Formats: sequence, C-alpha cells, structure tokens
Amino acid sequence: MQAWTSLRTLTRIEVKRMFRNIMPLVFNLFAPASLLLLFGLLFESTRAYLMPGMLTFMLLNANLAGVAHALVTQKEAGLLRHLFSTPLTPGVWLSSRLVAQLLLAAAQLALILVTGIVFLDVPPPRNLIGTLVALVFCTVAPLGLGLALGSLFHRVETAQPVVMLASLAAAFLGGAFLPLDAAPPFLQYVAKAVPSTYMVRSLSRVMLEGAGLASVAVDLAVLLAWTVASLGFGARHLQRHAAAR
Repeated sequence: MQAWTSLRTLTRIEVKRMFRNIMPLVFNLFAPASLLLLFGLLFESTRAYLMPGMLTFMLLNANLAGVAHALVTQKEAGLLRHLFSTPLTPGVWLSSRLVAQLLLAAAQLALILVTGIVFLDVPPPRNLIGTLVALVFCTVAPLGLGLALGSLFHRVETAQPVVMLASLAAAFLGGAFLPLDAAPPFLQYVAKAVPSTYMVRSLSRVMLEGAGLASVAVDLAVLLAWTVASLGFGARHLQRHAAAR
C-alpha cells in the first residue's frame, strides 16, 4: 500500500514537472509536429510516411534524451540521493517515470494524429489497437536507453551534448526523417542494430498498413530485448545510488 501511494504521489509530481517545464514540453510536442506539417506540405508524397517517423522522433526526444537529462540533473542536484534517503525505492522512482512518459507518449500520438489528419489529409491509423500496443514498446525502449545513458554521467554539461547527439543519431539511423533504402550498405547494416529502426518499422506497419501485432512481433521483440537490457543496466546504477545514501 505504501509503495502504491508513493507511486501515485511521485507520478503526479513528475507529470506536473513535465508540463511546467515549457521549453522541453514545446520541443517534445510541438517541434516534431511542426516538422511534420512543414515537410508534409512541401513533400506531399511522404505525408503518411512522416507520421510514424515524427512520432519516433518525439519518443526519442522525450524518453531517451528527456529521461537521461532528468536523471543526471537530479543526481547533480542531490535530489536523487535525497529521495532515496526516504523509504522510496528505485523501483517506485522508475515506475513513476514510466507512467509519466507513457502519458506524454499518448499526448504525442494524439498531436501527431491531429496534425496529420486535420492539416495534411492523412488517414487515421488503420490498426488503432496495434498502434497503441506498439506505442508502449516504442516508449519503454528509449526510456530504458535514456536511463542507461544517464547513469554514465554525473554532470549536466557533460551529458547534454552526448544525449542530444545520441537522440538525433538514433532518429536518423532509424529512418525517422528519410528512408534509408538508398543509403550505403554499411549504413543500412548499422541501422539494423539501432532500436529506432524497429520503432519506425513497427509503427509504420500498424499505422499505415494496418498490420496485426503478429506481423510486427519480431520488431516488438527486439524493442523488448533493448528495454530489458537497458533497464537492467540503469536499475543496477539506481540500486548502487540508493545503497550509497
């Protein structure tokens, strides 16, 4: 009961903090939607493809970059050590981040859909349930990567350029902006090792083709593997941080 109360309280705090930080919120929500609108108006033939790509870009910014930055900021300010000096456990802290990021992901999906459907005349997802399921996988995978990446740094000024570069590189290599079909073979080979490739591919198939979850099972399994590995790495770091309180 105490863990559940702590989870609800911390989640509420995280959501309030998320929506009070105006600049990151604008960047995570409206910047990708604006890019979708701009490129959709300029390149009409790519409108439908851009929707899952820009959604992937949003998710990478909010989860990989956002979670890594938040973790390093809290470590540097001593807030994380203070939180773990209370009965709060790393599992509850991590769960609150996950719930808050899933709520943000739902808002990102809604904004992308509204932008595409209202302004670009793009049809809604052909498999809405599949899109929502894929969205969960596409949220927790970069969240785990953000946690793992943030655990490597202790100062914001050191972490910020690396985190932003990692997020942009993942979006590019995953094909969030442009398909990599015409890219050099080496680049296509590297892209297969990047989780964002499977984010774009799974979202594209369920949103644009109406594919069932069985058709994207391999993509979701790869994202799940990345999630387990990165969350495991990040959770061990949190456990060590909590033990040092």
